[in-house]
Amino acid sequence: RLLFASAGLLVAPALAGQQGTVARQQALEKAWGSELSAPGKSPVQRVVMLLKKMKSELEEEASKESEMYDKMVCWCETNEKQKTEAIEEAKAHIEELTAFLEG
Repeated sequence: RLLFASAGLLVAPALAGQQGTVARQQALEKAWGSELSAPGKSPVQRVVMLLKKMKSELEEEASKESEMYDKMVCWCETNEKQKTEAIEEAKAHIEELTAFLEG
């Protein structure tokens, strides 16, 4: 841990993300394990029930990721336009200053 602490702040977010992922995986395994061992249902019914739950969770995550992707695309397009305009304005300003200095 001392090595990671001395490496700076870049390591901490990566480890936190990994720990969050591991915790989520463990929680899902526990939930799915309890569903697979549910009494009163056949093994096939339990697996089908588990697959349906997994499908709904994946669809929910896909929806969230789609929204995030749309926001990112919008940001990229807006940012690109702003930066392109700023570059063109700077080039024009450089030309004006160059003409002023040479003139």
